[in-house]
Amino acid sequence: MSVDLASLQNRVLNQPERIEIMKLHDAMCAVLLGLALGSMSIESCADDWANYAGDVGDKFGRGLANASLGWVEMVKGVGIAASHDGPAFIPFGFVKGLGHTLGRTLSGAFDVVTFPIPTAPLSDPAYVWDRFDQETQYGYFEPAKRRSSK
Repeated sequence: MSVDLASLQNRVLNQPERIEIMKLHDAMCAVLLGLALGSMSIESCADDWANYAGDVGDKFGRGLANASLGWVEMVKGVGIAASHDGPAFIPFGFVKGLGHTLGRTLSGAFDVVTFPIPTAPLSDPAYVWDRFDQETQYGYFEPAKRRSSK
């Protein structure tokens, strides 16, 4: 068995070159796979961020509106009492309106303070001007009901 020194030297010199090409190929595959997976997670992260930003913005705006316009519940209470029960019940509507003014103003202030934590509206309807002929209720409401009140 004779060993040709020139062919041995050629094989030894070419071996690192092959290894470098394989390393480069593996690195390129890893980068492409990382980009493919990363783009999917970045896209879903962007969607989540957009949803969060929208929810937070809605809550802050709803809080400002309800805190500053809570007094409209007095007018609303008088109007509901007059239309449903008659003019004799206007004083009762005024008293109910005062209670709803307090509730709407406090729920609005709560929404403004806690706006970074997206939650469902505390009042139904969510804004004082929505469904003006309906008395305001407070508590947790189903998401489908919340969407219909916008």
